[in-house]
Order: sequence, then C-alpha cells, then structure tokens
Amino acid sequence: MAQGILNLVAEDIDRKISPNSLAFRINPKRNESNRQKFFKSWYREWPKFVRRIRQSVSQTHPCLVVTDIAGYFEQIDLRILSDMLLTAEVPREVIDLIFTQLEKWTWRDGFVASKTRGLLQGNDVASVYANYYLSDVDEEMSGGTLIFQRFMDDINIHVASKSDGKRALSNLGIALRKKGLTLNCSKTTVVEGAEIDRHFSWDVSDALEANLNDLRQLGDVVAVRHERQRLRRVILNLAVPNPHLLKRLITAYTWARDRRFVKEAVALLEANPDLTPKLTSYFRSLPTDRPLLSVVDFLDDPARNVFPAQEQALIENLLLASISRAPTQQRLAALARSKSGDLSVDPYSRALYVLLAYRCGEIVDLERLVDRYLANQEHDILPRKHLALCVTRLNDPARLQTVVDRLVQEADPSLR
Repeated sequence: MAQGILNLVAEDIDRKISPNSLAFRINPKRNESNRQKFFKSWYREWPKFVRRIRQSVSQTHPCLVVTDIAGYFEQIDLRILSDMLLTAEVPREVIDLIFTQLEKWTWRDGFVASKTRGLLQGNDVASVYANYYLSDVDEEMSGGTLIFQRFMDDINIHVASKSDGKRALSNLGIALRKKGLTLNCSKTTVVEGAEIDRHFSWDVSDALEANLNDLRQLGDVVAVRHERQRLRRVILNLAVPNPHLLKRLITAYTWARDRRFVKEAVALLEANPDLTPKLTSYFRSLPTDRPLLSVVDFLDDPARNVFPAQEQALIENLLLASISRAPTQQRLAALARSKSGDLSVDPYSRALYVLLAYRCGEIVDLERLVDRYLANQEHDILPRKHLALCVTRLNDPARLQTVVDRLVQEADPSLR
C-alpha cells in the first residue's frame, strides 16, 4: 500500500528536490521493465556524489564545509512534513494515508510517548519523504557563490575561503532550526587543500573501487584478496572513521564471500549500528554456519549494547539464513528460548525470537503467540508477515482458518 501511495506523489515530490541532492531519486527508467528499480541505486548515486565533491574543488572554491544533521531521521517533524506535502498539492486524504503508514512503521504503543517526530530509517519509502523534508533547505542554500551538495543528511558546501565556510555553516544552522534540526558538531569541519584529500581518503577510495571492479571481472583472485586485506587494515585504522568506505569494504567482502572479515564485522556491529543491514548481508553471504554463531554470540552477550532495531534486523537475518549443521540449530534454539521469555527484551524482538524457536523445531510458544494475536494482545507489535508464513505450517486447521480470516479482515496487502 505504501509503495502504491508513493507512486501517486513521487513525481511531484521529486520535481521539488534540487538536482544537487542525489539520495533516493526516482529512476526515470522504472516503467520500462520489471527489472528496473523504482529508485536510482544508492551504490551508483553515492560514487556520483563523491565524484561531484572532487570535481567541485577548484581554484575558485578551494575550501569545503563537511557536515551532517544530528539524529536526522528521529528529529523529522511530521507536522512540518505534512504542511510541505500540502504545499506540493498532495490531496489531504492521500497525506492522511501516508502518515497512517509512516506512523505504523515508526511507533508502537507503550514504546514512544510522542508521535509528532521521527521517520523509520532504512525504509525506502520513508527515506523518500525524509529526503523531501530538506528540499526547501536545498533551495535556500543553493545559488550565490557557494556550491551546495547533499546526500540525505550528508552535506557538503564548496566555498571560496574558510571564513565563507563559517558564514555558510551559520546560515545552514538557521535554515535547519526552522525545521527543528541541528548540525552534528562532531562531524562538522571546514577543510582546504590537502586536508580535503585526508578527510575523504581519496586514495583509499580509489583503490577500493578498483578492487570491486576486479571482483566483477574475476581477475587474479589471490592478488585481489591481498589488496582487499591491505585496504581493510588501512580503512579500519583511519584517523577519521569513514562510514562510506566501511560500507564499500563490507560490500567487497560480501561479493567475495570472504570469511576473513568476520571478527571485524562483529566488532563493527556494536561500534557502528548503522552498518547492521550491510553486515547482515555479509554474514548471510558466507558458505558456513560459523558467522551465524558469531551473530548468536553477539545477541547472547549481556555486556553488548544492542539497540532494538539492530536486534530485530539480526534476528530476521537468522530467520532467513540457511543452516546446515545440527549444533548451530541447537544453539539458535537455546538463544530463542532464553530471549523469548526475557521481559527486558523489546516486545517485537521477543515475538521474532518465538518465530526463531519455531524455525528450530519448537512449536509450543508459536501456538501461544498465535493465540495472543487472536485475542488482540500485543496486536500492533507482532511481525505479521513472518507469523503468517509460520502459521501455515501449524497442524491445526481451525486455528489456521481463524488467523486467515483475521488477516483478510485487516486487509493487509502484503499478506494476501
């Protein structure tokens, strides 16, 4: 449903976003075939964004302001976003449908007190609205002598001098405060000349892209592996951590299905929760169960700082993974039994642990979970798509029919 609504408004929204913003732009070829994606691929758009940064450094613009927005997705004011959509001539009834879906993804009763701020991060549809939220900031900051470029909340401003950079930062801060946003001071700097090269690690970035190209072309496997290992050491030891280089490095190890990165990947789970989607793809790409056990150890360690959204992404990774060895299955079952009954665990995560236990052959808690669903207990936090798939295997026709009737009554398109 959310994608269908977006289809109605996407072109109107996209037209109002500056060409200097490259995140989640509509793919003009999306209707040509089923193989075309609705959005332009981030892994092509991000390198294009980086190239623009490099090309815009010149004699007239030798200085660069680098910044991003503090807690961007969490701080988006939904009332302001609603007014912006009205200004874009989106009908009120369509806006109501959009926000019904956005709030359903973002909030759960008893989990957050306010429903006026925040969008779900990592969701493509929500990300389109998040990108649109800054469209008037793009317009306000563009023009004049500076060059303003943005990739979601990553912002770069090319200026003639460091003093011009400080003035641009001040103006940007004023524009963002109107929308209830602030700059991330720890990631804000004005750099010039060789400082720009060091900040972005252009040499490492170029070498990493070359390594990915070698992987695509299936060149000298040993040489490509040695180069990847060298880049891993360089990137993990950079004085200024670069999350985008880390993402590309994880991509390289994922494509190569290389197990030599598992230890560092587990460490990154705690140090960089934003990398969780990329890291789960890496773990799932590997041909053995050992990486999955590393994820289990991570989730089972009480000393680890695991955020609920991160925990849920990792559990879903375990639900989708191919498990070949009985000891791994037993270890997953033990984790699921322990966590599904732990009241300190987020309720949505507990429901996912119940499904994980079922995946490992334990069905009693699943029946209890289904009965809670039918009794309208904790209704909003149940992962219904996973639940529906599991319920179809219950050896209980009456319970199955009751669940199917309820899902049809709720008219959830993803389950039909």
